[in-house]
Amino acid sequence: MRMNARDFGVFAVLGSLIASLLTGCGQNSAKNSAPTPSTALAKTAIHFPGGSVKPLAHPITVYVADDKDPAGAGIMLANALGYFKQLGIRIKLETFNSGADEFNSLAANQIDVARGLISAAFFNSYSQGLPVYLVADGGHNLPGRPYFALVLRKSLQGRIKTYSQLKGLKIGLVSFGNVNQLYLDRALAKGHLTNHDVHLVVVDSFSDLVTAMGNGAVDGAMLVEPDIYRATSEGIGFVFKDPTQYAPREEASTLMFSSNFVKDTPVARRFILAYLEGVRYFDTHFVY
Repeated sequence: MRMNARDFGVFAVLGSLIASLLTGCGQNSAKNSAPTPSTALAKTAIHFPGGSVKPLAHPITVYVADDKDPAGAGIMLANALGYFKQLGIRIKLETFNSGADEFNSLAANQIDVARGLISAAFFNSYSQGLPVYLVADGGHNLPGRPYFALVLRKSLQGRIKTYSQLKGLKIGLVSFGNVNQLYLDRALAKGHLTNHDVHLVVVDSFSDLVTAMGNGAVDGAMLVEPDIYRATSEGIGFVFKDPTQYAPREEASTLMFSSNFVKDTPVARRFILAYLEGVRYFDTHFVY
């Protein structure tokens, strides 16, 4: 999904619209059993850009982690605009206290779909026999449209101009072993620096990192939207370099399926189709 910080002013309005459209969906407890493969199809085909697809004969509920991240616009729009419903899929959103809880539920087949950052947790789980499948892009950096970006305090604008000048700064991250640390390592390497040349501060919330920057607790932070937009629009910080200079086309986030759901081919394929229609709608109406 290709997002620009400027898009998030529009997205705030879009979020309100989606919330109103989804009223009644509610938050649901995680399912108690694995999905049952459903191969029955209806007779009437629905036309999508890739061709005509028949909806499932009987609606199937798909349990999806809701992380309240604007990068989940593809799922939210596909749900609000009825793309999932057209193909016989009902979406039930699940809220988790942390990304770790979300990932563990996905690995245990308690939910079907999640979207999250690439991290060591994925590879560790896979090596331990808890497979989770990366099935689609959830966000990456494009020129002028960052997913992750290093944002520095506004007071440093004009003073910190080169990568080597990052030396000695306090830089905030939401966690270690996550793609946000990889991005910072790449930026530091452009100035022949390592993470030993800066002071790393872990704050487990992107919004709290913006607050920490505002009160001077950190000099900068690796942020995602909408916190990049918040920091820059409120005059708290500025984006230091286009991320494609140090992490070109880096995959940051992915759409993930549980091991049971990926086997339920008729449902999984239709989920992806509806999801991509949601992404296409966002790109058409809010990006390009």
